[in-house]
Amino acid sequence: TEGEVFVKDIAPLFQQDTLTTKKFEQWVDESQKHLKNAHQQQVRGRITSLYTAIGMALGVLIAWLCSLLFPNQGTFTFIGLGWAIGMLAGYFSGKLKENKLKQTNKLY
Repeated sequence: TEGEVFVKDIAPLFQQDTLTTKKFEQWVDESQKHLKNAHQQQVRGRITSLYTAIGMALGVLIAWLCSLLFPNQGTFTFIGLGWAIGMLAGYFSGKLKENKLKQTNKLY
């Protein structure tokens, strides 16, 4: 299969070969879609990383809006705290979601 080619000869992925890298990324995406659609399984860590990124973005946005309400306070302080709180909230909510999927054998 195509995946075996990448496993047996992984060196081109580390040699800045953009064509090989694109093929590999396409294969990974197709494999993950297949697992999700045909077997109802999710990739371990993907949900957590997505939730963490969304949490950071929302945390920064909310913190920025709060800094507009309190202009005498440090904007960067608000943004830093918002980022950190959003990251932690996203990480823990992603882990909770993955644990629920793991219990139903939908996470590998």
